[in-house]
Amino acid sequence: MNTDIKEIIKLSLLGVITLTVVYATFFKKEKRRVAQSAYSNYQPGQSSANDNPSNSYFGPEEDLNVTTTINRNEAIDATPQALDIPSTNVNFSESSWDYGTLEQNTENLHVFSFTNTGTNPLIIENAEGSCGCTVPEYPREPIPPGGSGEIKVKYSPGQQIGQQNKTVSITANTPDRITTLNISALVVEPGS
Repeated sequence: MNTDIKEIIKLSLLGVITLTVVYATFFKKEKRRVAQSAYSNYQPGQSSANDNPSNSYFGPEEDLNVTTTINRNEAIDATPQALDIPSTNVNFSESSWDYGTLEQNTENLHVFSFTNTGTNPLIIENAEGSCGCTVPEYPREPIPPGGSGEIKVKYSPGQQIGQQNKTVSITANTPDRITTLNISALVVEPGS
């Protein structure tokens, strides 16, 4: 008799959990906080949020008061225009780099320089290599109009061999959102 009661309790709890998950997934709207970005009130000549150590990248904590209601069944448009983020332009001094002939199991660095040629701060949201062998490093702080910066790309071919072509995708508040940098190399065995 005791085991029958335990089974009934287990089944009842499983039913409650299932209903809760279904309700939360398909019917409930939720409120999410959206951080106010450091450049939304940017004025030329103004100091950045990072000048004050008590501020986070997104500004003082009390500025994080923007809320929105999101229905889980609707897609979210994350383009700069949809998020009311002013776009800007960027100019890379070069968009591709050929490392030439490299040996396997080496680390190779190249720096792509760029300038913010627009009228709003440049915000690089992400930089991602096309594979784990291509690792970009990018500035996390807004680049003011006229300012410049660098994307450092480390290419480690490991055991790859032959002609290699890789990309780095830069996501930023530019009109095209994604800028692609290309790298290439001919990878050979050590001592070849």
